[in-house]
Amino acid sequence: MLHIATTVLALLLAVAACAQRGVVGAGADAAGTGGSMSYSVGQVGYSTAQGAGGIGSQGVQQPYEYLVLAVDEAPDGPGAFGVSPNPTSDGVQLTSTGATNGAHRYQLVDAAGRLVRSAPLNNTTEHIPMGDLPCATYLLRIDGATTATFRIIKQ
Repeated sequence: MLHIATTVLALLLAVAACAQRGVVGAGADAAGTGGSMSYSVGQVGYSTAQGAGGIGSQGVQQPYEYLVLAVDEAPDGPGAFGVSPNPTSDGVQLTSTGATNGAHRYQLVDAAGRLVRSAPLNNTTEHIPMGDLPCATYLLRIDGATTATFRIIKQ
């Protein structure tokens, strides 16, 4: 009886030890001055489930996104612009320290350089909607007496 219990325990430990393994075609770890990463090629099992609490992905390797952006939350100086929040999922607030009165115009451009959205700036605070756009990196350009460019990450 002790022999059977030991065998069952050994099998359970063996299964638990292999819980985070997968058979892939290739893979490695890479490191450089900018950081390190792991990659795998040929992962056969992958699925995603979405619910009210968030998104869960099942598979061998999952991405972990860590972003640090230096964005001025509050602009400084006359005629300066600031944008927040960044990254965003719904849109950004563009804030100006000076009156714009239609003298400035914003242009939202995608990574391919295509104009996505454009409008004059009439207030010191403008909401730029982005909820309908795909997840990507966009450039927000402000043209007028004062110019500025911001990189916006849409999640």
